[in-house]
Amino acid sequence: MTIVLIPGTWDLLHYGHIKAMERASKFGDVLIVAVEDDAASLKSTVVPLNDRIAAIEAIRYVDVVVPYKYGNYLSMIINYSVDIFVLSEEHKGVQRFQEAVNYILEKGGKVIYLPYYKGISSTKIKKAIRNGKSTVNTA
Repeated sequence: MTIVLIPGTWDLLHYGHIKAMERASKFGDVLIVAVEDDAASLKSTVVPLNDRIAAIEAIRYVDVVVPYKYGNYLSMIINYSVDIFVLSEEHKGVQRFQEAVNYILEKGGKVIYLPYYKGISSTKIKKAIRNGKSTVNTA
């Protein structure tokens, strides 16, 4: 059985998030989606952790949802016997992931970097709300 882990904040859940989870699910038998804790998040979250977890649990591509604290990637990989670690391409070479990336590669696993979905983002949604827009420009 191949276990896949994809971490994220997953605030203001949108199409780009769903596509990332769908793509990650195709790399193995079990998809674990890790949801960053509110207190530890680098980003200012709008949706509370428990609500983000509940929303992600409803997505058909997802098998397991777990909360995590910022930077705790290596512990999750070890605790859940992860074979494939999926990150956004924007995280390639980012220091906070490096220990986990090195570990999984050394144990014979894979790290897959998904292309960043440029159409929509939580940041764009928040900006549109602040600017009083009724829709988000996805271009």
